[in-house]
Amino acid sequence: MDNNYKRVGVFGGAFNPPHNGHVAAADTAIRSLSLDKLLVIPTGSSPHKTLADGSPNGFHRYKMTQLAFSNMEKVEVLDIELNRSGPSYTSDTLKEITRMYPLAELFLVVGADMFLTVQDWHCPEVIFRLSTLCALCRESGQLDDLIDHKDYLMEKFNAKSIILENEAIELSSTEIRNKVRICVDSDLVPPKVLEYILENNLYIKRDDTYPKLAEVKNIDDFQNVVGEVTYQKALSHIPPSRKAHVEGCVSEAIRLANHWGYDPQRAATAALFHDITKSHNLEEQLNLCRKYGIIPRTVDKVSFPTLHAITGAAAARELYGVDKGVESAIRYHTTGKANMDRLEIILYLADYIEPTRNFRGAAEVRYFAYKDLDFAMMIALKNTIEEVCRSCRHLSPDTVEAYNFYLSQCIRKPY
Repeated sequence: MDNNYKRVGVFGGAFNPPHNGHVAAADTAIRSLSLDKLLVIPTGSSPHKTLADGSPNGFHRYKMTQLAFSNMEKVEVLDIELNRSGPSYTSDTLKEITRMYPLAELFLVVGADMFLTVQDWHCPEVIFRLSTLCALCRESGQLDDLIDHKDYLMEKFNAKSIILENEAIELSSTEIRNKVRICVDSDLVPPKVLEYILENNLYIKRDDTYPKLAEVKNIDDFQNVVGEVTYQKALSHIPPSRKAHVEGCVSEAIRLANHWGYDPQRAATAALFHDITKSHNLEEQLNLCRKYGIIPRTVDKVSFPTLHAITGAAAARELYGVDKGVESAIRYHTTGKANMDRLEIILYLADYIEPTRNFRGAAEVRYFAYKDLDFAMMIALKNTIEEVCRSCRHLSPDTVEAYNFYLSQCIRKPY
């Protein structure tokens, strides 16, 4: 982290979903304020308003926000409010940002409606002391009201504020949610965000005409959902000596998914199939590669244990029709990779910490898996690298990249 930036903007919001208005507002703020950096921060538990029914969890909002601003080099998306328990007070966030960037002048970028009520927020004196307020004009005809309120804040609180006279942004998050809920392609959100929404079935309308997902709290619930025949067929690929591991992985994946607000059925499905080619020897693994059109890297052939994840992902797709997300989770459950999605993380950690695992380091990762996923991944990857090196085995570059990524994620957090 370069903490020598001089001018840093802070732009928060529910981003439910992030839309082109948000991107335009960020661009206006960067240009108008000559910012060196703009920190975009999805809210956790907002004290000002609750999320609309059917809204995705914080992880999905964070991922969508990353995608929305991925082409803006001066923007960094932070999950500091999503990782904080209790209400997400702006005053607390600004204190945290001040510790991260002690030399920077902070500019708090807010919409017009928020600017007009900021004096009623939690600890407004802290907000006024730590930042300069920057109001974006969201609707036409608001400029006079914003100027009057700027004068009021200066007179009563000695608060510095700036009015950004940008082109009016009249996009409604409610309208956008309604459009994607009924699967209407919309040019109101960045293409990457729309693709993510559709791939993850976010904002999809669910009523009596749509089948509701069964509640999955344990392995028995999961067996009832997928059916005993499919469940036992999947286990038929597993040697008896590894059955306890696979079922332990399924149970752990369900617990992790429920804890972190993810779909436990998809997590359990990935866990059920993650080792279906584990018992194959090298010749059989290479035959599967040829069968499924896989060209394995040299490191995967010489580091034999990684091959079963690659062939297993393809086999799960071809034999059981798993979707791309489950396939990818299986593919990287052994090596990991940089910037894994929530399902990939859940399977990686479930495989690492399921109840039969008692090797050195498992207990520590097991503890942090329910506290901080980035930190749990960093520790698990570090342990794996150390063990591979002790055994004088080849190390997958995916694991190195994954470790570097999650180490960087952890360094940025104010533990």
